[in-house]
Formats: sequence, structure tokens, C-alpha cells
Amino acid sequence: MEFSRREQLDSAIAALDKHGKFGDAIRKAHQNHLAQTSQLRGLYEEVDKLTKSKSVVPPSDLLVEVVNAQIADAKALIFRDAYLGRLKSFVPAGDNPSYPDLLLSLRILQQTSERFTSMLEVETKGHFSIGSELQTIASALRVAEQEEVDFHNEVSDEEESDTSDNDEDEQEDVASDDDDDDGSDSDDVEEEEDDSGLTEEDGEEGEDQTEEYDEYVRKSEVKAKIDGPISDAWFRKHGDEVFFNFEKLDRVGIPSYEPPKDGITYEPDQK
Repeated sequence: MEFSRREQLDSAIAALDKHGKFGDAIRKAHQNHLAQTSQLRGLYEEVDKLTKSKSVVPPSDLLVEVVNAQIADAKALIFRDAYLGRLKSFVPAGDNPSYPDLLLSLRILQQTSERFTSMLEVETKGHFSIGSELQTIASALRVAEQEEVDFHNEVSDEEESDTSDNDEDEQEDVASDDDDDDGSDSDDVEEEEDDSGLTEEDGEEGEDQTEEYDEYVRKSEVKAKIDGPISDAWFRKHGDEVFFNFEKLDRVGIPSYEPPKDGITYEPDQK
């Protein structure tokens, strides 16, 4: 048996799977960014001290190498930043760069890191919001599917019970007709007409009483299925109850969050 919400549930599950994979990327971005920020802060302070002291000793090869590694790590993590894209690593040829040049490069990295912090917060917030919506929709669809299954099972049981009762009634009627041979033909005709009329009325009543599945999923039922925040945007109030808004779902479809085309983080090359 196919149910009306199965395709939407499959789409929601697929979107959640994609959403979860991107969530791992965001967590890695936060971890890498935190580590880079800590490293950058200490490196900037040291170079700043050397710059202010006007040291006559030029920057060592090790210091230049560390600054170059910091630039490379930032470019591996941070994307869509034009100013970082213009920053070049120092070429290890001839004399090493001056302390002010190293400090300027590190300052550019600091400002880039601050901009990336804001962008990462926006991406994280959007990812969290869509995740909450997808969890809410998937849970509501699961509840609706189970309720529809239960409804059809109950209807099937009732139909089987009615069929059994009708068979018993027919057997009793046959036995009664065999015992009752005194009735006249005219009475039989009248009874048939009466039975026919009753049958038609019963049929009309049966048509009026045909049960249909009513798709009402309460917010409390959805909330019980979710381990986390629920999205209130997918519910509407009807009387004293709050139900999931299937009309909105049919109208706008399953929401999706597309990650940035440039990605959110990249693992620095391990050397």
C-alpha cells in the first residue's frame, strides 16, 4: 500500500542527510578557525615586539617560514575574501623581509579572520535554522504516515467484521424463509419492495458514512519525535489545537540549504 506522504518523507530524509554532512564541515571550520586565531594572536604579538624594538637582527628563516605557513593555512580555511586573495607568501630568495612587512601581513590575516568569524556565524545560523525545519517536517510526516497506516488498518478490520456479520444474517434469513411457507405471494412482493427500499436507503446511508482519512498532526505529537528545537513556522492554530501545516508543505515544498559553492573549510595540507 502506498501512502500520500511517502515521497515527501523520502525527500526530507535525503535533505537531512545532506544537511548533516555539511554540519560536519561547519564544525571543522570552527575548530580550525579557533586554532588559527590563537596561533595568529601569539605570532602577531611577537613580531610586533620585534618591530617596535627596531632590532638590528633581520628576521630569521624560521620566522619567515612560520608566517608563510600562517598565510597558507588561512587561505586553506577562509574563502570569498578578496583582501586575503591578494596577500602573497614571502619568497625565500635573497634577504628576508623586514619586520614591518611581516607585521603588515599578519595584520591582514587578523582582519580577514574577523570577517570570516562573522560569515561563519551567518552560515552556522542558516544551517541550524534549516536543520530545525527539516527535523520538524520529517517528524510530522512520520507521524502522518503512521496515523494513515493505523487508520486504514482499522477500516480494513471494520470491513472484515461487517462482512462476517452480513454472512451470518444471510444464513439466518435463509433458515427463516425455509420455515415460513404460509406467506402469500402478494406479501412476498410487498416485502421485496420494502426490502428494496430499505436497501437503497441503507446504501445511501453507507455512502454518507464512508470514512476518509483526516490529516491532522498535532504539534505535541511532532515535538515528542524531535530531539532538539522545533520550528514553529510549520504550524498553525485551529481552534484550541496547533497542527502541522501540510497545506504550506504542499505549496512551498521541502526546504533545502545549499552550502557555499566555495565550501566552508578545507583541511590544510599536512607536510
